[in-house]
Amino acid sequence: MAGKGIYGVLKGSFLTSEYSGRNWRVILMVFFLMMIMVWSGHRADEKVVEIARLNKEKRRIKAEHIVVKKGLSTMKLESYVSKKVAKDSLYMGSDSPKKIKVIIKE
Repeated sequence: MAGKGIYGVLKGSFLTSEYSGRNWRVILMVFFLMMIMVWSGHRADEKVVEIARLNKEKRRIKAEHIVVKKGLSTMKLESYVSKKVAKDSLYMGSDSPKKIKVIIKE
């Protein structure tokens, strides 16, 4: 190798000598590995951002579910139903409801 040592590396003679083919192959392989590593890092970052966005959306949907569930629980209460039907002139009966049995004779 022409120009041995640090001076040869600084001068770049390891890339221009007659045996530089092996050096270029190693340099290109290292370059492509570095590019793959950078690409992989970017993909990992994108996935972290996507996971954070999905977690935020999940929390929003969960909060909305709780609000809707609370509203539904309120709507099922007898007092709420009686107030709503009072507008249509319907009121609660004074006596309790009775079960009606239907007997079919053949």
